[in-house]
Amino acid sequence: ISGQFLYSHGEFIDLLPPGWEWLFPTAINEKGTVIGYGGKNAFDTANFIYSQGVFEKISVLPVSQMSSRLGQSKVF
Repeated sequence: ISGQFLYSHGEFIDLLPPGWEWLFPTAINEKGTVIGYGGKNAFDTANFIYSQGVFEKISVLPVSQMSSRLGQSKVF
């Protein structure tokens, strides 16, 4: 992972979903599942999980607790 891009199987995948201005990935596991946070601006932010091509906004968990959804992960 570098910024908003994930390099997987020889191609770069843009993780930035429509309507978001920025994101910060914080961890990835051996399956390529990514968690982090981002948003439209400093006042409209959310956590996210990206897995197998699906981006899911998670508004209820603080980033510090999201790693439990990944199992063993590499934290940036």
